[in-house]
Amino acid sequence: MSRVILPKRYRRLYVSPPAPRDTWRDDPSHFCDLSNPVRHLTYHICPFRNAVGTWQWNLEQLREHWHLFNGKKIIGVNHDEDTVSPDEMLRQCRSLGMEWDEVVARPNSRSLGEVQTWIPTIELLNPESAQANEVVFSAHAKGVKYGEKMPPVIRDWTDIMYQVNLPDWDRVKDSLEWYIATGAFRARGARSWRWCRYGWYYSGAFWWWRLAPIGQRNWRMVGEIYPGREVWIGNIAERIETDCLFMDNTRSPYLPAYWKRTINKKWQEFQDAR
Repeated sequence: MSRVILPKRYRRLYVSPPAPRDTWRDDPSHFCDLSNPVRHLTYHICPFRNAVGTWQWNLEQLREHWHLFNGKKIIGVNHDEDTVSPDEMLRQCRSLGMEWDEVVARPNSRSLGEVQTWIPTIELLNPESAQANEVVFSAHAKGVKYGEKMPPVIRDWTDIMYQVNLPDWDRVKDSLEWYIATGAFRARGARSWRWCRYGWYYSGAFWWWRLAPIGQRNWRMVGEIYPGREVWIGNIAERIETDCLFMDNTRSPYLPAYWKRTINKKWQEFQDAR
């Protein structure tokens, strides 16, 4: 679209044209029947000793919806001298009634984070041979790097991501039947990012995705950078193929002023509409 140049005295009167209507659902070839879904779970955790309350709290949020996952449940664990051992973390999971089908443990890298376990985790789902009804929820124990004192905006952000993605399967299903990925806090990134080809991602890195179509793409390519897993989806799928359940075109949820001005209001509206 060419840039509109107006005389100076008219510039305040000009209103940008509305964004084009999303026509993705108008094409029946985009529909995928998920009336009998297989719901896998991939999760990542780095159980720092000084963040016991934080990683346990994350597991408790996941535990509330454990029954939702009828497929493989896979956890990636980063560990080093500052974390509890993978065995200790798994004992905590068992105490909560959570048994994992597969565990991918890797030495922690402060520069790569969950990138360490991401591709090995997906490999266990056999994406190239996946059936059309297989979907995946991918998330991580967010906030552990802050130790015992998770900032309030991080706790609220994480809580919303759990609440948007997990309690209402019917809403997620309706979205996934048309789009190959869906989640909360969809954001725009720079298209010049080497590891984010299509210039978008789910800020906070909680999302659902359909395994079969992504399994036919170059899913093994993940950026060797700390947010590599977060922007992976924007390197695999075009934005038009994906959906957002809450806070589309979000700005940085790290900013308290943004919460006060925008997110809190949108969240209240979301809950009132349920």
